[in-house]
Formats: sequence, structure tokens, C-alpha cells
Amino acid sequence: MVNDVYISGLGIVSSNATDIKSFTQALQNGYSNFSVEDRDTDKYICAKLSKFDYLNRLNAYNKNDTKLIEKVQRLIRKLSWEAKCTMISVLEAYFEFKERTKESPNDRVGIIIAGNNFAENTICREIGSNIIPSVFLQTIDTYYIGLISELLGFKGTSFVVGGASASGNIGILNACMLIRSNILDSCLVVGPVTEFHTLAIKGFHNMGALGGYNFYDKPNEACRPFDMEHGGFIPGQAAASIFLTEANHILKSKELCKIRKCTEILHCTRKTQPNLETEEKVMADVICDDNVDGVLYINAHGTSTPLGDEVEVQAISNAFGQKLDRVFVNSTKGLVGHCMNSAGIVETIASVLQINNKFIHKNMNLINEINKNVNLPKNIIKNIEIENTLNNAFAFNGINTSILIKRD
Repeated sequence: MVNDVYISGLGIVSSNATDIKSFTQALQNGYSNFSVEDRDTDKYICAKLSKFDYLNRLNAYNKNDTKLIEKVQRLIRKLSWEAKCTMISVLEAYFEFKERTKESPNDRVGIIIAGNNFAENTICREIGSNIIPSVFLQTIDTYYIGLISELLGFKGTSFVVGGASASGNIGILNACMLIRSNILDSCLVVGPVTEFHTLAIKGFHNMGALGGYNFYDKPNEACRPFDMEHGGFIPGQAAASIFLTEANHILKSKELCKIRKCTEILHCTRKTQPNLETEEKVMADVICDDNVDGVLYINAHGTSTPLGDEVEVQAISNAFGQKLDRVFVNSTKGLVGHCMNSAGIVETIASVLQINNKFIHKNMNLINEINKNVNLPKNIIKNIEIENTLNNAFAFNGINTSILIKRD
């Protein structure tokens, strides 16, 4: 039996929310914030980061730790907007973490950054050819580790992981391994904002992965996971942070969730196509050691791509068989878009919020579902006791991950 790893802090800034409270409300109310972008590429639809007064947000934290907030204001004022939002998500998670956990030595708390290539295009566009060394360092994949450790004093094992759109889940998986191996007491996993630069947009467009081309006049209807009109994924931006803590270092309280198991299985390909058998296996594997009773909720990878959605729904149907009638499936991407590096963390946070607040958010823009055998809620389900949650994240080149989250 694996040791329990508790979720001890959450933080988020997304296209439809600026903190955990407003993100919960957005999930409950079905609020999304997509727009048409027309920068230096063809037009595309994207869920861009929310704009808000980050200094007011930092000042609100002054009562928690005045010296820390003064230091944060000094260190992040020259960062890109995307980086500022990432650090705001870190701070929100950090202050909850401090309330929920026993104190640990700084060398027993680590940092994992999910993904890479965060800000090169933005920085180049903003500073042109005048490349200042301190600004250039912001493009290095380890920059967030240095910045966060300087601010919060964490000295434990830390590194960057990459897994494309499964980076968030792979970050959580590695954090759990470090904690269960007694290398760390706690670990912060951060999904920085993914920048959709020209190369990425043109590349995804040319390979037929982007969607939304029929929805320029109504962008909030473009992302349609599991709907017959799904036409490709819609990019989204979010910064998301999550603290994980070993059971003996958690302060017991209400609304605690724990990660029971994380699994990654490859299907051995350098291509982009999903694999039915491997998706089915990764979900079956993550629940095989647990007696999964009660309502099972799945936060699906659900990208709004025709092949991806169809394969995942069939894999869910195959994996759960006779239990399928008590399985509910939704995709948070319908509300925030595909946040790429941070997607797994965004959707883990969404899963925890639904467990704690006893609801399952609706599948946005779902009118004609692609599979009527799977419970794909078209409206919010309220007052529901969720015992177990699976969070799926799949990625190009054969990466398949799933995380089992249980209510304590």
C-alpha cells in the first residue's frame, strides 16, 4: 500500500479567474473567457490570461508576511506578465500550505517546474535586440526554481520536468515519488504560463490540431470537448501551483484531499496519435490497488480534438465496464482552453475544488455528445459526494498519465 500524499496548497491565475475563489465560481457558473487573437499569425481563438492589479493582490497578502511581499514586489516587477501571474499562483498556494502543514526544514521542501520554453517570444518582442543578461536568464528552464527558492527559502531536491501537455501530471507524479521515497516532506509543483508563439501556432495549425475556425464570431463556443462539432484544441493560458505534503506533516482539517496513485505508461511512438489500449491501461492501473467505491469522477484530457475525444471516451468505457453508470466525465478545457504545460495542474486543482464543494461542472458547449454510453454532464451537478477522482493527461509522442485523487 502506498503512503498518502496530501494536497496542502492551491493557487491559480487563468483566463477566467485570478485566484482559487474566483476559479471555483467560474467552474460552478460555466464562465469562460475566450477571444480571437490576430497577432503575427493567422487568426486563432485563445483563452488569454486575465488582467488584474497584481500589486493590489500582493498588498492583500501583507498581513500574511510583510517582509516576503516586499521582497516579491522587488524581484518580480520587471518580469513578464506571464511570469508575474505564475508567481501570484505560487504565493496563493504557499500561504495555504503554511496554514495546513507542520514546519519542515527548508532542505526537506522541494520545487518541480512543469514544462519549459515559457517566455522567449514575449521577452524578445518586448525588449527587441537590447538583451539584458538578467532578462535573458528568465528564458532558462531553471529560472523559476531560482526565483522561487530565493523568495521562499526552499532548499530540497528540485528540477524541471517536461512532458508536453502532460507536464503537469508528470510533475505531480515526480513530487509524489520524492515524498514517498522520504527525500522530501513537501514539494511545490508549478505549471507556469505557456506562451503560444508564432512557431507553435503555425505548427499546430498546419498539422490540423487547432480548432475554432468556425467560431470567430462566438469564441466562447469554440472549445467543445466530446461534442459532435469539436474541431481541434483551443489554446489557453493559466498559471497553476500545488503543494503536496507527506501525511505525518499535514495538519488535519476539513476539505483535505490526497493523491493515492499516479501512473505513466508510454505507447512507444514519435507521432501524435492517441492509443486506445494504453489510455485504457493507464486508467485501469491507477485504480487497481484501491477499492474504488462511490461516485467516480473523471477530469478527462478532453481536448476538443475529434480523434482524441473519441479515443478517450472509448478508453473510459472499456476501463470501467459495469461501473460506468456511476462514472461522471467532464473536461475543464471547455472553460479554460488547453493550457499545455500547466494543464495537468489546472485540472487537478479543478478536481479538488469539485470534491470539496460537492459539484461536477458541466461540459461546456456540449449539445450532441459523441458517445451516449458515458455520463457527460451538460449541466452542473450539485450536492454530489465525490469519493474518487481521476485526472487524465496525455501528450504527443506516446505519453499517457492518470492520477487518482481521493477525499480524505
